[in-house]
Amino acid sequence: MPNANIIYPTSLALLGGGIIAFIIYPHLRKHIIFGGMLYALFYWVSLIIIELLFSGWIAQTWNLDLLSGILLLKVPIEEVLFGFVFGLVWAPLYEEICANMNM
Repeated sequence: MPNANIIYPTSLALLGGGIIAFIIYPHLRKHIIFGGMLYALFYWVSLIIIELLFSGWIAQTWNLDLLSGILLLKVPIEEVLFGFVFGLVWAPLYEEICANMNM
């Protein structure tokens, strides 16, 4: 089986979900954008901390040859972008779950 990198199609699918949420929930648009930015930041910082604690972990765990090669403090940019698009989907989903549970 050839090497495949699932982060690109997954990120694209999450971006599509974020765009749909942005259209469907106009009252949550600020939450959607903020959620994407905040999740990307938290995910990036957590990966930086892990890399500081376990030097070389990212290079050993990720197949960096399948990625763009752009690193932000040793973290592949694809991971930061994945965190952003995941946050775009998670933020309105969380809002709806909490609203339906009367939280």
